[in-house]
Amino acid sequence: MNRFTRILVIIAVVLVGFFVVQWIRGFFSDDVASRISDGDQLSIRFAIQDEQGQLLTFARMTMYPAESKAALYFLNTASHYPDEEANIATMSPFSADRFRGWVDTGADYNIYFNEKNFTRLIDFLGGMHIFLPEPLAIKDGRYQYPHGIQFISGGQAMEFAHGQTTLEKGSEHLAQMDRLYRSESILLNLIWQLSEKQELLERDGSLPFLYSLAETDLTAEEFSSLFMYFASDKELDVFALETPLQFEDNPKNPYEKRLLVNEERCKEHYEKFLAQMRTGALDTASFTMDVQNGTERGGMAGRVKQFLHGSGTEVLYAENYERKPLPESVVLERSGSFSIARRIAYKTGRPRNRTFFLRKPLDVMGTFLVGEDFQIKDLKY
Repeated sequence: MNRFTRILVIIAVVLVGFFVVQWIRGFFSDDVASRISDGDQLSIRFAIQDEQGQLLTFARMTMYPAESKAALYFLNTASHYPDEEANIATMSPFSADRFRGWVDTGADYNIYFNEKNFTRLIDFLGGMHIFLPEPLAIKDGRYQYPHGIQFISGGQAMEFAHGQTTLEKGSEHLAQMDRLYRSESILLNLIWQLSEKQELLERDGSLPFLYSLAETDLTAEEFSSLFMYFASDKELDVFALETPLQFEDNPKNPYEKRLLVNEERCKEHYEKFLAQMRTGALDTASFTMDVQNGTERGGMAGRVKQFLHGSGTEVLYAENYERKPLPESVVLERSGSFSIARRIAYKTGRPRNRTFFLRKPLDVMGTFLVGEDFQIKDLKY
């Protein structure tokens, strides 16, 4: 064997050894932690199903660790695809997922929960808080939902997310849209409040127990890495997106409307988000808000509006909150953006635990409700 041949053999052995080591490392390594560390995009198919397997909540979660951002792209399961007669709720998570055609990537992983186990997950985390600006009535509900800051259990969270509100006959499609907004709100508040649970999650046995509640192709280590990423990165920005819908007549009932997925706009909708993220526009885009005075101090909303206008924030309305007195001031984010929630909270001097999400497309993206604890000196430019 001449020298040149020996060199080739050595190179071949080294390359084979390298690839074997990489294969073994990949087989046993925590792929989620590696991808987050490397800043690589990853995508997760997420679903909550009832005991009969009906899809209640369905979303594609795409993470962009390099940008410290994540998008929850929700699909209204009460809608249907143009080529399907049945609602998406009746489909399996795999069959319902057409996101590849809109976001140009398939799901890397799956995380499914049944409603009972997601209830147990929330209860294990110690419940959660939401804010309701007005009381809510759930049809045939077991719980009450008065206005104000509410501590809710896992059972309440699932009923709030998936229960039906009572609307006039013929408006069922609007009730289904409202249900999706409440489902989005629960997930956004849960992720936002995970940072408060970090000490609990770090205890031995906590993450393995939560892992046991999920049906997933993640390993226990990967699931733990994902959970801790959301809990430990307080600067992570999460955004809620929705698949665009359109109304159509219900062929079975001329007095009702149905929700149809507008597949032509789905890709356009996602690409707009992606362009804004890559240019940094998501971090600097202007937003609209309103101020509501929940105190007995007259003119307070107007004073706050004037200050915020002077700091460059567009405040469309300054009015009185209907249910006075409000003990504590809160920020209520409407658009589904952690970035906007943080900016409003900073300008109004509100802590993270007094910032809540209640999704609903409005002409304002956030609301500052002035409570009795508020002082003008809390405001910041």
